[in-house]
Amino acid sequence: MNPYNLIADFYDANIDPNLYQDMLTLIKSEVSSGQALDLATGTGKMAFLLAEQGFRVDASDVSITMLHHAEKHLAKHNLPVKLFVHDVLDPIEKVGYDCVSMASDVVNHLSSMEDVNQVFANVSEALKEEGVFVFDAIHQDYRDQMIGYQDELRLKGKSLKWTVLDHQENSFEHILELGKEKANLVQYIYRDDQLTEALLRHHMMVVKTVKTEERMIYLAKKVK
Repeated sequence: MNPYNLIADFYDANIDPNLYQDMLTLIKSEVSSGQALDLATGTGKMAFLLAEQGFRVDASDVSITMLHHAEKHLAKHNLPVKLFVHDVLDPIEKVGYDCVSMASDVVNHLSSMEDVNQVFANVSEALKEEGVFVFDAIHQDYRDQMIGYQDELRLKGKSLKWTVLDHQENSFEHILELGKEKANLVQYIYRDDQLTEALLRHHMMVVKTVKTEERMIYLAKKVK
């Protein structure tokens, strides 16, 4: 089963709200309004925060189940957010965005630097000059701490078993079990210099960062 569909019901209850606020603060330090794109939006948390701050927001995800949850949230609020299905590896049709966001370690779900470069190329093409790109990436130390982690998430009578296993030196595997359904999800660790160089290759320069115990948050600006 698609792991993103499996965890969709539990997503909102287990995200880090501080991450989204940190990302929003970085964005607002450079761009106060305009057109924004939230890639791999999940249930739309980052997209809604941007819309509440006055941005006109497009938000996409590869998981239709995640987007259904986002639609339910959107139905309760009158916010300028448009949702659509999109894989981050595919080109972005619309261009001229003032801001692109990609929250909650999406970059760590990419299985190679080739994929990272493809996503960064897509983002760069979608951004206007001087537009900003904000995203976060998990630290190697946090990856090491997570190995062997086990938890059982309960919500509305459902129980999701979550186990984290070693995969390779630079990756770790999440085993997810919901009743008889089971899925696995591998995340990959990328060094700061790898990500910074990949951004530069696609005409984006890191101008600000925020470091937490779990991750680094990057704010890059598109340059000539």
